[in-house]
Amino acid sequence: MCTCTLACSCDWTSSTHPLPVHSLNALALGDVQVLFVPAPCIRLKPKMADQLSTTNHYNCPLYRTAERRGTLATTGHSTNFVMFVKMPTDQAASHWIMRGVALLSALSD
Repeated sequence: MCTCTLACSCDWTSSTHPLPVHSLNALALGDVQVLFVPAPCIRLKPKMADQLSTTNHYNCPLYRTAERRGTLATTGHSTNFVMFVKMPTDQAASHWIMRGVALLSALSD
């Protein structure tokens, strides 16, 4: 299980979400005045590639800190980037990319 924070004016719909949405348990537009909102508890369950769901999703980057940058390790990966998390959505992935939506494991160091 993993708990994170969603960044950049998005929200997570649930049965208690106040706005009308097309589907529950998916990324949704959030209040533009709120930068960080709690993300749902995420269960990481390994699967074979051919068993993954083909539903509409956004590969949301998960970062350790809100800075979204890190030093380049010898492996060629950033020290701040953790992984991509498949987040269900009704919107195209490009919509969330342009909004800068990401998951953060900590808001500050």
